[in-house]
Amino acid sequence: MKNDNSNEKILKSNDIDSNFLVENSEKSSEHIGPSSKSFRDLFSKVYGVPYDFRFKTVGDKVALDVKNILKSESLNAIVYSCFQTHSKNVRIIGKDEDKPFVYGRIFMDSDGIVTNRRNEILLIKFADCTPIVFYDSNMKILGSCHSGWRGTVGGVSKSTIEAMESLGSSIKDIHAYIGPSIGQENYEVGLDVYDEFLKISDEVPHILTAFNKSKTKEDKYYLNMKLANYIILKSLGIKEENIEVSPEFTFGNPRIHSAREEGEGYGLNAILTMIK
Repeated sequence: MKNDNSNEKILKSNDIDSNFLVENSEKSSEHIGPSSKSFRDLFSKVYGVPYDFRFKTVGDKVALDVKNILKSESLNAIVYSCFQTHSKNVRIIGKDEDKPFVYGRIFMDSDGIVTNRRNEILLIKFADCTPIVFYDSNMKILGSCHSGWRGTVGGVSKSTIEAMESLGSSIKDIHAYIGPSIGQENYEVGLDVYDEFLKISDEVPHILTAFNKSKTKEDKYYLNMKLANYIILKSLGIKEENIEVSPEFTFGNPRIHSAREEGEGYGLNAILTMIK
């Protein structure tokens, strides 16, 4: 059962751009997904409760849910998803091998998908990890990825951008949407996670500002995933004004599944994105 506690804050960092520092979820609306005009060419929407995209636990029911979503949104398109492994691997539709799945097609061992074709839905699953949508409206190139802490520090966003560039995108034209993820006060991590981010701190200045050290537990930290991804996107060359950050969180949000809140039987959300 989800608790109604969705006004959790994106915790502040002293030297990070004010554009990022959304105070709370006052901007929340029925639609969860990119809202800026930069994404107007897209259909892009988060589906959480009552849907569950965790094939491991719900089986073929997920295919019925996807079918019903497509029908309700009047979408006639092929759905592409990933067998997500917390990797930095990104696949390009039409160039990389995919396989049949209970709904549409699936790429194995991957956490991101890129396309430059219309009417192809990119479906990325998440619970507390961060979904990120990339779009170049000039070249009409779309990317979407699943960025958990391993993917974040491992470079899944960089891989997505590079795949888009291979199709003709320029970094100056790419816009990014950082979707709902777990909030910092509910995301306790250990020294092992902190050390992985420490390894990239020379390459990505300010990345450690995404951590708050626990005041009560030794070698424990609270990680702000939205801020970490924001800092990384800027370090990769995406303009500050081209980054939109969702005000929504997973933990404490009755509309979105959270693995840490729901426990072993947690459900998965999905963000579906398509060039119209």
